[in-house]
Amino acid sequence: FFEIVREEVGRTEITVTGNTEGIEENIDDGIECSSWEEVEEIIGENILEPVYIPEGYELKSLIIQDTDSRKILIGRYENKDGYYLKFRINVYREDFRKDMMQYNKDWNLIKEDLEADVQYYNNRGDTYEAFFSRDKCTYYISTNSDIKVLETVVDGMIA
Repeated sequence: FFEIVREEVGRTEITVTGNTEGIEENIDDGIECSSWEEVEEIIGENILEPVYIPEGYELKSLIIQDTDSRKILIGRYENKDGYYLKFRINVYREDFRKDMMQYNKDWNLIKEDLEADVQYYNNRGDTYEAFFSRDKCTYYISTNSDIKVLETVVDGMIA
């Protein structure tokens, strides 16, 4: 079946999943974690973790939310200058195939790495976002810093 999810303002995700229960969004309050290792223990799946975090950034939150068809991991790093890195990882219970990612007109595709299957977007402002999928996971990484920081973070994860 098709699952249509409005992930965040300006972005809609369409996914083909093995879940035949129907579309749901029963999200719990979440489990706070203190490390990526703890996240993997709780999720029970291998995920791509950030290898590179720019100097001066500190982990502010790392939360796992549980729905009927997936677990959602949201991690946020910040520095003292107000810059952030945000990780949103959807870990599906069943195998899935990413069919389409649609950003609204406020977002521009600024770079696509066909070999690594990573797409980079900008919202005509100060936010950059990368999107890619691997195995049972979709990854959204965003920053208000610059595209080079985002590319370095993504390159470290998919290397």
